[in-house]
Amino acid sequence: MTEKTGKSLRIRWIRQTGKDGKSRITCGIEESTIVRNNPSTVDKEVFFEVPAEYSMYLVAERSDAFVVLLLRYALSGGYDIVSDVAMSEDLYFNITERLLPPMVKNGGYDVKIKANLLPPLPKGMGVGADMNCDVDSFHIVGKYRGYPIKRYRLTHLSVNDLGSFEAMHSVDPSEDVKAAAYDRARKAA
Repeated sequence: MTEKTGKSLRIRWIRQTGKDGKSRITCGIEESTIVRNNPSTVDKEVFFEVPAEYSMYLVAERSDAFVVLLLRYALSGGYDIVSDVAMSEDLYFNITERLLPPMVKNGGYDVKIKANLLPPLPKGMGVGADMNCDVDSFHIVGKYRGYPIKRYRLTHLSVNDLGSFEAMHSVDPSEDVKAAAYDRARKAA
């Protein structure tokens, strides 16, 4: 008998909701680990939230945003990404052919992505990047805000609360810490 071992992050569903002037897309993720034929599964939820006026730019019909969100975790932990929700074929191509090969070559796990592929949705014309006021985010702004090809020019910035506030402050972060980070990003923008 062959021993089964493996790890996967399965995108099960995506839902869009709105409340208190905000719009949110939430994703149900099943994190599975099999070690020596012993399976273990944990269900998790992650979300993106924006002011309601930007709700039309949240996409619940494709798993693209959540695949990108999960990539770093998958690369560092050896998880494959499986999506029950279709993803855009151009994103799949760019991740599997351009992004993953050098990352795997430089020490990341060989992540596999499995999903039904569909053409991208014709929704919105924005180009976004994270603005946490570090060297990388300023490099992206400098490079893409006046990019020669208009459809690749940076139009939007975001601050992503992915636990970094907790990591930077050993105790529970106060709302003042988060507010200061958001204020720095607004000033930089």
